[in-house]
This record gives sequence, C-alpha cells and structure tokens, in this order.
Amino acid sequence: MRYPRWRFFPIGRLASVVGFIAACGGGTLEPLDDAGNFAGTITAEGIERTYVVHVPPDNSSVGVLPLVIALHGVPGTGLSMQRFSGLDEPADRLGFVVAYPDARYGEWAVGLDDPTVDFLPDRDTEFIKQLISELDGRFDVDRRRVYATGISNGALMVHHLSCEMAGYFAAVGPVAATMMEPVADRCTPGVSLPIVIMHGSEDDQFPPEGGEGEATTFLSIQGTVALWVGLNGCDPEGAVAVEPDTADDGTSVRRTEYAGCDGGAEVVFYDITGGGHVWPGSPVAYTPPTGQMTRDISASEILLTFFLRHERH
Repeated sequence: MRYPRWRFFPIGRLASVVGFIAACGGGTLEPLDDAGNFAGTITAEGIERTYVVHVPPDNSSVGVLPLVIALHGVPGTGLSMQRFSGLDEPADRLGFVVAYPDARYGEWAVGLDDPTVDFLPDRDTEFIKQLISELDGRFDVDRRRVYATGISNGALMVHHLSCEMAGYFAAVGPVAATMMEPVADRCTPGVSLPIVIMHGSEDDQFPPEGGEGEATTFLSIQGTVALWVGLNGCDPEGAVAVEPDTADDGTSVRRTEYAGCDGGAEVVFYDITGGGHVWPGSPVAYTPPTGQMTRDISASEILLTFFLRHERH
C-alpha cells in the first residue's frame, strides 16, 4: 500500500485568506461578499488562525442555527473546501452555518502522536474548540447541533476530533479516509456519536483494504466502520440498500445502516463502487483528476440531512 499522497505535498505557510489586519487582542470577521461569506481570524494557543464562514443570507427569522465545521484535505484551504464541497447551497436551504477553517501549514495535526514523523504538535483540537466558541459568540449557533465533516486529511482530522472531543459534536461525517490505527487504538469518545462514512472502492490515496503506510498503519474501510459500530454499541448486522444508479458514470453506491445504537446514534456507510478519492457529487471537476466521482449521490446533501436528525442531549 502506498502511503496517502497528502504526506508528500510540500508544506508551506498558508497565506491569509483575505488581506486585513487582525484587531489587537481578539479575533476579526470581515465580509467577503454579499452572499453570506466572511473571513475570520482567531488566536489559538498564541497562533493566529484563519477561516472562512458561510451564513445563510436570509437567516434573520430562524433563530439559532446549527454549525458544520468542514475540513479540507491536502493540498487545500478553507476556500477550496467551500468551492468543491458545494456545502453552501444545501446549507442555505436547510439553515446551517458552515465554517471552513485553514490548517496551519496546510495540513491538520490528525493525532499521529509520533514526534519522529509528525512535525505538527496537536494544536488543532484547541483551535476547533475555540472556533466553535467564536462562531457561537458571533452568530448564536445552536451548541446542541454542531457537526464536523472533512475529506482526506480533513477526514482523518474528523476521526481524531471524534475520539478526542466527541462531546462537542452531535454527529460527524468523514469522507475518503480510513482510520489510523494509533487513533483507533486510543479512541474512547465517552459518548455515542452518530457518524456517516463515505469511501470509494478505487481510492488510491486511502485504499479500502488499509495496511502499512510510510509513517503509520491504517485500518481498512470495513475495519473503520466496524470500530464505530462497536464504539456506538450498534447492532453489528447492518441493513443494506442500493442507491438508484441514475448517473450512468461507472459507479454504484451501496448504503449500509447500523441501528440499535446507544443513545440514538447511527452508523451509516456509503460504499461507492468505482469511486475515487473525491467528494461525491461535487459541483466542480477535480484538477488533476483523483478518480471517478459518483453523481448518484451528493455527499453534501446526505451529510446535512443526516446531521439534521441528530442533536446532543
């Protein structure tokens, strides 16, 4: 197995997403356009961090809104995650605030916890905690309905966050990444956590069979699903359904739902036969291509609809 390619991209300091000066002693938030997009900064553990946040333009009468934290892969930024995920359109329709934070140096500290190979100390969990608090203060978000999703390196971060700070989230949705064994071995969320997982059978960045990488070992995708089924106390026999094959794009999608979980949790797995290392149903083409993208489902629609079913008790 090849180690996922995100480890090989050159890492450089990210430029600020917008050209403005941070206010002394606190975070900033500046409008990017008239479509509900803002660029923000906060200071986490003494380091200035950046993010983009999208707020439904017509939200004055809906009260507190749920929040989705959407984490980019490598290479990537919050702005690129916003563009290729297409989360803003269903978020406007369904009433979500979506935050797209930037990883420091372009790569998330995903809990590898090995100083010989992991050059990033784990400051990102604190950053995400502070970002949630910052956005709650600015937009009065519903803290019972905070969610996380991400792709690739961002999905690894979702797994890490789910293990380390599960109590912050009502549900999560990693896309296109299996779980690292070191994270799985010490994963004790303490609460049941609804999770929807999506993975392509032809993902050459995170092969479904898992295995040894350059710096760590990865579970298979079936092992990743089984771990969350066990952590959530679900019935290990899932109910399988085949999604309609409407796009004629060489892919097919099988959905497996695990019920009977503790605390009303769910585990749902979308197994995309023929799918590559992509965000299913993305509104933009990947350049360069990273495998076939299914049009039979939309990851963004599925995630937000799934999230709406769950809130923290």
